[in-house]
Amino acid sequence: MNFNTTTEKQKSEKYDGVSFVVRLLTERARTQVFLSVQKEAQAIIEAGASYDAAMDGREPGQQEELKPRDQVVTNNCINSINAARSSIREKWIRAGIESVSGVTIDGVPANLDAILASAPDDLLDELNEAVVKANNIGEEQEKNSESPTTSVEPEVGETNSSTAKPADSKGSTKRETADSISPKT
Repeated sequence: MNFNTTTEKQKSEKYDGVSFVVRLLTERARTQVFLSVQKEAQAIIEAGASYDAAMDGREPGQQEELKPRDQVVTNNCINSINAARSSIREKWIRAGIESVSGVTIDGVPANLDAILASAPDDLLDELNEAVVKANNIGEEQEKNSESPTTSVEPEVGETNSSTAKPADSKGSTKRETADSISPKT
């Protein structure tokens, strides 16, 4: 039995002459990437919490009002979050982009490694977005990150016969978790 990877060729919307082949990932492949980005997701969550603590209720534009130590903390948090997001983006591109054509770096046709190392961020964002869209990753991650429930809300005018309250997502970080491990577009 012969199996072929399912792909779709796309043209860049931002760069003339650039095209790429997007792999349509299997559920197993998507799961492997989700598992591989857990460390980065945790780093984003921790850096976000440190950032919030250092900002002490201030808006992001009010960072200059912070003590110098807190400015250093917030800058380090931002750098940690950006590094983790870049790592996540790279993992999704490696998993979901089979090839890129029409890109040269310093006059040499670029392979995926060279593109990841040297291409402009907007090209990397476009590749990442193509992987996300082709594989419905954002929708799948949102669905998979929802809290399971074992109770059903009663219909209007009815009472719930169970002794447990229905599960809800109040206080949940499902959105933040989904955002941190899903590739950014």
